[in-house]
Amino acid sequence: MKIAICDDREDDRGALRTLLEAYGQDFEIKEYNSGKGLCGDMDYIRECGIVFLDINMDGMDGLEVARQIKAVCPKVHIVLVTAYVNYALDGYKVRASRFLLKDDLEQTLQECMDDILREILLEERVNMDYSYLFEQMFGVSNIAKNVASGGNMVKMSDLSSPSVQSQLKAAGIDTNSKQYQTVVKSMMTASRGGGYFTVQGIKNRMQYYDEDGDHINQAFGVSGLTVTDKNIASKNRIISIPDSIKDDMFELTKKEFLQENGVANGDTTRRSDVYRKMYPQITKNDRLAAGHTLSQYERAYTQAFVDAVKAVDPKWKPGKPIPSGALDGITRESIDNSLVKSGGSLVRKTSSGSSLDIQV
Repeated sequence: MKIAICDDREDDRGALRTLLEAYGQDFEIKEYNSGKGLCGDMDYIRECGIVFLDINMDGMDGLEVARQIKAVCPKVHIVLVTAYVNYALDGYKVRASRFLLKDDLEQTLQECMDDILREILLEERVNMDYSYLFEQMFGVSNIAKNVASGGNMVKMSDLSSPSVQSQLKAAGIDTNSKQYQTVVKSMMTASRGGGYFTVQGIKNRMQYYDEDGDHINQAFGVSGLTVTDKNIASKNRIISIPDSIKDDMFELTKKEFLQENGVANGDTTRRSDVYRKMYPQITKNDRLAAGHTLSQYERAYTQAFVDAVKAVDPKWKPGKPIPSGALDGITRESIDNSLVKSGGSLVRKTSSGSSLDIQV
């Protein structure tokens, strides 16, 4: 099946492509860096099953692109992807199939793809033989003959048969491993026990799970970053993180605060690099808490900069030029020393010793 990704940020396009490739199906993926470029290639869009659109793009934004696509290709599934939750309602106006937040793609993309592929399957089965549908979806020619002759495509229902198990072992797959068991469970759930798979597809998908069967976050290269029923209650903890990481976050937050005149612009920040550096230094079971802790420090640093600028210019607002030297003398250590734990948050101490919530 053909998929289009349209986003003016190369790193976001790459991250989404990586997740789609990890899904375990043979997709043809084409990238576009602008809405204009995508709309200029309608011949390809007509052949697409899914189009992923960033909403916030220079020039033609994702919502306008979605309108133009739907006018020409009403059946294509459009998934809006953005860093801002306030655009969710706009998705309904352009008949988007799904709305995903960039920060949550690791947790939400697989379910999104499962649902859309299932919808495509149900739509097409009205006029198309089941095996031919999979030929169209996954680019496999003569799939029924392939399965019948023992080729690469295998029915999910035959997974436990001796012949298929032999193929798996011949490919170097440990069917007793948690990696394998997690992948098979995921594929069974997505296909509801039906459909087809390839041995190589299972092997490819296994590399995205660690030895415990935990998903490896492709953006950060480590596991332990998926929120589950087991860890959701403990993820919002304040734990100790390396001073070098806090130094990096302080310097980057300060640089971007000055660069953007205090505007929190998620489209230009590169603070994810600090998280990417930190996570391998933290034990797996503490990584979610470490991410939460670092975000609390980031918030505190930003608030300290806001307070410092307003001390120089009480009428200052984000977006206005920052007075020269307003942040001089502020250190990471001075901010850290002013913070105390309060439940799952870091708050500032007042002169009386009580805590004061940070408002950014």
